[in-house]
Amino acid sequence: MARLALESGAPVIPCAMLGTFQLMPSGKLIPRLRYRPGVRFGKPLDFSRYAGLESDRLVLRAVTDEIMYAIMALASQEYVDEDAQRAKERLKAEHKAERLVHASPRAAPAGSPAALPVRGHPAATGNGAGGAPPAPRAGRGAPGPAAAPRRCRPARSGWR
Repeated sequence: MARLALESGAPVIPCAMLGTFQLMPSGKLIPRLRYRPGVRFGKPLDFSRYAGLESDRLVLRAVTDEIMYAIMALASQEYVDEDAQRAKERLKAEHKAERLVHASPRAAPAGSPAALPVRGHPAATGNGAGGAPPAPRAGRGAPGPAAAPRRCRPARSGWR
């Protein structure tokens, strides 16, 4: 956009669309038609002061930033100097790192539910090296006393 504005010499009119997230939130398949998006136009931006500097990388960046700040002011949003793909990758990496930290039993502080022994884990039952063998479980094909048949109670209707 900046290169096109500098090479053509035409003014840039910043434009911001408003209410698009309310109309079509991310993850939804059907738009919410009760919301109406809006468009807000800003004052034309003239970049004739940069004439002849179309190939300068820093000038292109300055023009891009000026246009983006004008759009930010129109939309009343925060300017983030990061494209969507990099933001998604960064958020995915942060989420993955957070899951690894929370899933690691060594990282859990003492006394927290994540640090408590897990039933069936060798450290919890004493079945680790030198521990006693696990007790047989009752059920189909397992030795042990016969279990009494289970009875189902009818569902109650209404609140007590």
